[in-house]
Amino acid sequence: MVAFVMMDKYGGFPTIKKVVEALFEEVGEKRDLRHYFFNIKLENLIRDQKLFHAYSMRKPDRFYREQLMQTANSDIQVSVSVFDEVLLCLIDILRQHDVDKDEAVRIAVHLIEIMEETRSQAGDTAVTVWKPVDITNELINTFYNNNRTDSRIEKNGDVYATRNFHYPFWTRVALDKKQITFIAQAFARDSTKLEHVEMLAVKANERAGTLNFQAREGPNGPVLFARHVLPFEHGIPTRLLLRAAKQFSRGFETGMNTDKDDLLKNVTK
Repeated sequence: MVAFVMMDKYGGFPTIKKVVEALFEEVGEKRDLRHYFFNIKLENLIRDQKLFHAYSMRKPDRFYREQLMQTANSDIQVSVSVFDEVLLCLIDILRQHDVDKDEAVRIAVHLIEIMEETRSQAGDTAVTVWKPVDITNELINTFYNNNRTDSRIEKNGDVYATRNFHYPFWTRVALDKKQITFIAQAFARDSTKLEHVEMLAVKANERAGTLNFQAREGPNGPVLFARHVLPFEHGIPTRLLLRAAKQFSRGFETGMNTDKDDLLKNVTK
């Protein structure tokens, strides 16, 4: 979603399509790089950008300045030099389409994350993209538990995930809207007032930079919370789902780390 939002002023999806097409052609013409798209169809690269872009969540600012790591399956990963060169080609093509230099780097990070998913799908021997009709809270709960995490289904149907996530959170499935929502929250201690949590939300947003932290008055006192919605009208790519869930959890933990005065009850301590 980040790439699509940033690309709006540069022509939106039609420009993204042109960028992907240009990258596919340029990489294919370079002997040392062409294997990056080996056995990959251009139409699949374009399709996945359109269908699954929302699953590439905003990263912390430092992430865009550091060396980008490959996220494709380990058996199809290329050398670091090849991956870096492909990324540089992508940034250069974005610049050729008049994208601002700093924004080109950020957009490229999100575009190539989806490309890495497309590359992985090409070698899959099992189902890794769920169909909308199959998506339930039971499916997500089983998926989390099968990926070395602990989760359970709460009485209201939300899936509560704990172990091997940075901070516990819930995943809510809305079948009518074809959406899943990540939800994390922390309750205030008895002496903490709503205005204190509101100030903490401001600090958390400044520190984390990836989630929208908010404060509200709950039945049992003030609460700091964050939510992130992902659509699944086109299905859910499971690798990207797990990566997004972990990033959401990590982002909430980062926000919680701004609570130096222990105003909130941190369930990880």
